[in-house]
Amino acid sequence: ARLLEGVRAFRADRYDEALARFRDVEREGGAPDLALYLGPTLYKLGRYREAQVVLARQHRQGPRDAVADYYLALTYHRLGLTLLARSVFASLDVREAGPRLAEGAARVVAAIDAAPLPPAELPKLLAEADTVDPARAPEAFDAAQEALLRAAPGSAERQRAAALVARHAVAVGAESTAIELMGSERDPRVEVEVARAALSMGDRGRARALLEDARQRGDASTREAARQVAEAGLR
Repeated sequence: ARLLEGVRAFRADRYDEALARFRDVEREGGAPDLALYLGPTLYKLGRYREAQVVLARQHRQGPRDAVADYYLALTYHRLGLTLLARSVFASLDVREAGPRLAEGAARVVAAIDAAPLPPAELPKLLAEADTVDPARAPEAFDAAQEALLRAAPGSAERQRAAALVARHAVAVGAESTAIELMGSERDPRVEVEVARAALSMGDRGRARALLEDARQRGDASTREAARQVAEAGLR
């Protein structure tokens, strides 16, 4: 009943009331589709960081929803995660989204493509992503993904961004994203972080191979990190 009350309030543009009802549902144990309404409501209220966490979790862990993904892309755009926004807009299922959302997505993508990206933002993104605070993992993961999209192929910035994506992947339930990195990134630091993701998925063979390669090719700090991961996960 409270979820339906919130949906009605949202559709009537009473977003504060909608948020109150959705928070009631959350306190009472939640509902399977709560994020599909809570995320857009937070966006409408300008609470973009909160919307980011809710909508990105829905996007990664599913089920996928075109409207929720549309609001996620809008949220990313508001937060300056421009290329991440573009990738989500571009992946929208046009048939599911409908013509209005598809046209809106196309307009934003065109605006992104027409404007140069400020190069000074890359160090800021990497700094935001470089955290070990579990509470900040969702935002850090997104910042690392944006940095990965912006960094030049083969650059030190790209290698660092890839390692940070892999570092936070387990915390946000995106282990497969870390595994996919190995198709394009062979930096030993990335291998250590991807090995963590592989271990969390129970893939000890992949983890062992990655850690062995990292120990052979990495610098002293990377070899030590590989040793620690191996001791913790391969005993």
